[in-house]
Amino acid sequence: MKESNLKFLQEEIKKEPQDPFNYYLLALEYKKENRIEDANSEFRKILNQFPGYLPTYLTYLDFAITCKINQSQEELEYIGQKGIDLAKDLQNEKARRELQAFLDIHF
Repeated sequence: MKESNLKFLQEEIKKEPQDPFNYYLLALEYKKENRIEDANSEFRKILNQFPGYLPTYLTYLDFAITCKINQSQEELEYIGQKGIDLAKDLQNEKARRELQAFLDIHF
């Protein structure tokens, strides 16, 4: 990751610490640079601090499986189900279908 990208995202997080999108971008940047532990930490932070941020669920599940994050199948299924429940609450049928399909394929 270019140092300027990292600094920019860190500054954005300082300016708007309640905006999950900045943390999401940071996690994606870490993933892109193969900084798996850092990416995992940021994704987990979003899931814990911003459980209403729907894009994180499918992205995290894919990341966890692709990068072989050490989590139990039960925990990943639980995260997927939380995403499905959130998608239902938000009436986002497309996201619900995508999450359900992901769980069906992988679990």
